[in-house]
Amino acid sequence: MKAALLLVFFSLILTGVLTKKSGYPIQKDGCKFWCIANHFCERYCKYKGGSGYCYKWKIACWCDDLPDWVPTWSYETNTCGGK
Repeated sequence: MKAALLLVFFSLILTGVLTKKSGYPIQKDGCKFWCIANHFCERYCKYKGGSGYCYKWKIACWCDDLPDWVPTWSYETNTCGGK
């Protein structure tokens, strides 16, 4: 029984079900969350299942270890500003 559970667990990892990603989380309009201080980003990323900080150079929240279902910003799929 334990061997079967381990096999299922490792199969999920290999198929990418339990993978994590990093990126800029996006709002409903497709824009990044802007920030000035870390506290908002830390709480938001933790709420979504990861960790994060305010990337001050880009003035946007950056999250690490997010589940795959959390949408993140990408240049190719950018819809911010009506693009």
